[in-house]
Amino acid sequence: MVLLDSRRFWISLGFQSQEVGWDKTMVSPGWLENFLVKKGYKVIKWDVLPKEKHRKAPDAPGVYALYWGSTLQYIGKATSLYSRLDAHVGEISFGSFAWFKMPADQVAAAEAELIHEYDPPWNQNYPTHPDDYDNID
Repeated sequence: MVLLDSRRFWISLGFQSQEVGWDKTMVSPGWLENFLVKKGYKVIKWDVLPKEKHRKAPDAPGVYALYWGSTLQYIGKATSLYSRLDAHVGEISFGSFAWFKMPADQVAAAEAELIHEYDPPWNQNYPTHPDDYDNID
């Protein structure tokens, strides 16, 4: 059900295929999930929702991605996806988001790998290599 609903949502935003030659930030949440799984991370559950439904995110650790239209803008991590996305609603402007519930011990490395791979514009001032995250509080 999540995959079908997510696919309809992203098609409605203009996504067709990753193979069209778009830049790295034109990546759907399904591609992010596939990337995480291929890298060996355990994605327990994931979903993509419009900004107005941010309170449906779980109170669990994970990684999230913020989108403006169909463009990936930011990737972040949270000990509580619910609380972090709720805070983002008042802080910054975004249209939709995807969340990926994961084991707490994998969250920091998964976030770093996603930032390194997709280089979202709002993450430009952050370390972009997974090893750089060892020294961040």
